Formats: sequence, structure tokens, C-alpha cells
Amino acid sequence: MPHTDPTLRMALAFHSGIMKAKLDPAKVDSITKAHLIRMMYSRLVEYSAEGQIHGSAAESFRIEGNKAIFTIRNDLKSSSGEPISAEDVALSFRRLLVRNTNTHGRLSLFVCTPAQNLKDVNENCRGITVKGSDVEFEMNAGVSPSFFIPMLASTDFSIIPRGALDLEKPDAPILSYAETSGFYSLEKDDPEGFRHEFRLNEHHPLRTPGMAEKIVAVPVFGDAAAAAMSNGELDFIPTNIPLGAAHVDEITEALGGMAQVHTTLPIQLHAVFFTRRGLRDLSPVQRIALGSKIKRRYIDVFTKLVLKPTNQVFPSLGEGELGGEEAKQIADLFAAAGETSLPKGSYIIGVPPGDDEKFRTALGGDVRPDGMIELRVLSLAPWMLPEAEQPHAYVATQDSGFYEDISLVSYGMQHGFLYADDPESWIRRYITTDDKEARMILLRDLHYQSLLRGHVVPIGVASYRAVARKPWFMDFPRYFAGSPIWMLHRR
Repeated sequence: MPHTDPTLRMALAFHSGIMKAKLDPAKVDSITKAHLIRMMYSRLVEYSAEGQIHGSAAESFRIEGNKAIFTIRNDLKSSSGEPISAEDVALSFRRLLVRNTNTHGRLSLFVCTPAQNLKDVNENCRGITVKGSDVEFEMNAGVSPSFFIPMLASTDFSIIPRGALDLEKPDAPILSYAETSGFYSLEKDDPEGFRHEFRLNEHHPLRTPGMAEKIVAVPVFGDAAAAAMSNGELDFIPTNIPLGAAHVDEITEALGGMAQVHTTLPIQLHAVFFTRRGLRDLSPVQRIALGSKIKRRYIDVFTKLVLKPTNQVFPSLGEGELGGEEAKQIADLFAAAGETSLPKGSYIIGVPPGDDEKFRTALGGDVRPDGMIELRVLSLAPWMLPEAEQPHAYVATQDSGFYEDISLVSYGMQHGFLYADDPESWIRRYITTDDKEARMILLRDLHYQSLLRGHVVPIGVASYRAVARKPWFMDFPRYFAGSPIWMLHRR
């Protein structure tokens, strides 16, 4: 492909058509969905390449007492050229409150308390006020706006243009992915999942020279993605495609000086996560024994990932790491996990598409029909399945970088790998605690209880990696897992 071609060929870890997948910011249930939604919708704020929060759909923001106030850009437009106003922003936030399904921080804990019980997007919420081009968020009692503003960089809090919503229904479902507020909109969708095409929003106020005018997204995974990049079939592999150092070496050797590699800090956690079914059917001791069996074999077989083994969810470079006696107790617990504590029976383990043969090799005789483990390739996130159809556990990766990021903890609680008796009460207590050390005590105890009870068995940590073929160049943050496609340019 000529270097002057403005089309970017991107690897995509996706299995079905976009419309079929229902890419709704109100329910982000996978890193791949998050990656696409972030391409298609703008948020009030974003993180810079240096890890600093700055305005995006909001031209500026400020804190006044218990209010967070955002001034919306007067040139913010949808992909069809329609203006997006402060009223549209307020509508998107009321929609989140009505749907109450988002996974990275429950909005009603911060504004418009659950007691208001918003039922229709056209109803007013006392905590969200529009004044000209400003949207004011008045915090619930005891909540600091300093927690609220960084949370809004999460995918869940994307702005959806009014024209893309069915406002005749109280929860305003999305009607079209061709009308978006972000840098890209869906131009062509393949319901079978073999090819998706996105078009640059020419009206976006933050559009910069050199951005891809068209993105062709091709489903391909793991080793196959590295091979496709090496063979010249792809221009870009984002961070949501698992790439190890060996994959990167393979690509750079094939492309010579034409490859640019982005590597995050080691915040990619590989782990065995237990589902509602696994938490119901297995005891903590049994879960830890099963997770530890998988952990030992996983590290031996998935050598290209170059994992650093770990017993913890939060890495040492972040917050929430266990130390001292607690860390020793967890390490001893995992080391002593004996397979004799696993009763006879069948244990269903969910694995990513394309990796089932590697898991079969890793677990050898433990896989049915001879062994106790049944491998199941996951086409849906396991928590989206009815409990009776879920695997007992699944092996996956998870962003583990925590810097007062309540959205990450909220996501972990919602999907069961961070344990609290009452998740909503825990988060409310956390965000209303002024003293940081007191908050860290809460976080470390949450971490400790999650490991002790066998909700998750960490395997190892690695860096997220993205690779671009020159003349495409990335300027991505090292502190976060995503691939902000608007920070990739052709030079």
C-alpha cells in the first residue's frame, strides 16, 4: 500500500458486526468495545500522553465548591456536522442515570442521588444543570469533585449526539453509529464480523493533520495478528490485541526500520477470574487450587508474553499493593494450593478465541475427555451469560494500573474479581473519605479479601504493546492501557 494512502488497516479483536454488538457507552463490558467506543465518541476530558487530565469535548473545566463545571466547546459537532451543545451533554449523562448499567463508576453516587430514581432521559436531575455553554454537576453530600473529574475520562461517560438516540423511548437507545461525537463514525458494518470501516469526522474541532481518513478494522488475534503485521496485511495493532515481547521481535525483524513500538508500564494483569457460577459452586480453597493449577501451566506455555509472575492484582508501581504479613500470607496460600482439594468433577474454563489449542497443550491430560477441565472458547464476555451457562472461571487480561481511579475498582466489583460485601457502600465510603492514607487502607483490605477468598488468581504482569507500521506514528500515554487512535498520525 502506498505511504500516501490515508487508510489505516487496524487489527480488531472482535467477533461480530458492530450493530449486533451494541456498542453502548452505558454498558462497556470488554476492552475491545471500549477501544471502538473511544474512537467513536468524545468525552468531556481525556488524559494526555504525559498522563495529565485535560479538556476534550469541554473547552475548560473548574471546581467551585462542591460543583464541577465544564464549558462545552462552541465548535463541537457530530460526524454529520450537527452542533453538540451543553444540553446534549446533559442528556447523555441523564441517559446514564436512567440506564444505570455502566461499569466504570456509578454516576448516582456522585450526582443525582439514587433517591431521585430518574426514569426518563427527558426528566430533570437536580444535580445536573445547564447554563449557556456550561454544564454544572453538583456533587452529592460528602463527595469531592476531585474524584469525579478523572472518572469522566472513562469510556462510559462518552457524549452521544441527540440525533443518534431514540428519544421517544425513556432510556433512549442508540439508533445509529454513523452519527457520533468522536473522531470516527461507522461507515460500513459487516454483520458476520469480517470487516468494519470507519470514517474520520471532518467536523471534529480537535482533528489534526495526518490522522487516518478511513480505518479498516479486520478481526485477527494474538499470533495471527503478529503474522499479518509481518506480512504487510496490517498497519496497526492496538493494545487490546495481546502482544508479547517475542511477537514484537518477530514484527520488527520482518519490517526492519518500518516498525514503531509503543510499550506501557507493566500494568497488564493476566489472571484466572471466577464467575458468579464459580463463586457459587466452588469454595475459596477449591478456586485457589484450580487457579493455581492453570497459573503454573499458563506461564510455561505462553512464553511469548514474557510475564513476570505475581500474586497480586495491583502492581507495585500503582496503589493498593499488599506488603508485609498480608503479602506473605497470600503468597504462602497460593504456593500451598494443592490439587487434592479439587473434588472429582468437571470444571469449565473460558479461554480467548484462537488460544484454545495453547490451553489444551498447557493443561495436557487435565483436559476432558481424560481430565477434569473442559475448555470453552468465549464468544461473549462470561458475565453477559446467564449464570447457568457461565464457565466456572475464565483466563483474561485486565488493566491493573490504579491511581485513585475509582472506575477501575467499580469495574472489578461489578464483574466479581474485587470483593466487597456491599460494593456500592464501599465506593461511597471511599469517595467520601478525605484522608488518602485512610483510603489506601480501604483499598488494600479490598485487595487482600479478594485474593484470600479466591475471587481472582493472578498469573503475571506484562506491558501492553501496540505496533504501527511507518509512516504511521503513535504518541500514546505509557500509564494507561488504551490506544487513543486520535494520537496516531501519518507523517
